[in-house]
Amino acid sequence: YLVFGIEYGLIVALAIVLLFFVLNMILERKSRLKYGKYEK
Repeated sequence: YLVFGIEYGLIVALAIVLLFFVLNMILERKSRLKYGKYEK
C-alpha cells in the first residue's frame, strides 16, 4: 500500500506540474497577443 501511495503521489505531482506549465504557456500566449495588438 505504501509503495502504491508513493507512486500515486508522484503521478499527481507530475500532473499538477504539467497543468501549471500548460496554463503558464496559455497565459503567456494571451498576454503576447494582447501586447501585440496594443503595439500595432
